[in-house]
Amino acid sequence: MVKKFISEDEIPFYTRVFNFISLALLAATWIVPLMAYDALPETVPSHFNLRGEVDGYGNKVLVFLIPVIATFTTGILWFVMNTKNPYFRKFRKPGPYQIQLSEQAQYRVLSTTNLLTALLFLIVEVTMVESARTAIVPSYFFIIFVICGLLIILPLVEAFRSK
Repeated sequence: MVKKFISEDEIPFYTRVFNFISLALLAATWIVPLMAYDALPETVPSHFNLRGEVDGYGNKVLVFLIPVIATFTTGILWFVMNTKNPYFRKFRKPGPYQIQLSEQAQYRVLSTTNLLTALLFLIVEVTMVESARTAIVPSYFFIIFVICGLLIILPLVEAFRSK
């Protein structure tokens, strides 16, 4: 039996909200391609360069690749977040650049990371579907870079905030 990382009463309310939103975003990542699949052309964009231009195409079945990867990634984060396993969390001897966090702080960092990861996958999926339907990359493509930055910054802020 897997031990829980922290008890239910130790989870802050906003972290519960983050977890719920993460699940909703993951569900939306599956709903978008399911609803749009019949209207998509046989060839869809599969890769975008840094300028937001399509530089790779594939079969329209590829629209389901992002939800599969998103489910796998958020599933791993969910497992790590909810499992008490010393190899996932404890440093044997903290070095000068390692931060020792409480279990609640580690849970918050992983919850924030999970939320941003689910959001990133949803935006990539919507961008892929919209560019396939309209043959134009949506103007909100730059948001992907903002979320990638937040994926780096927010967990660090959360870690330092709870030190």
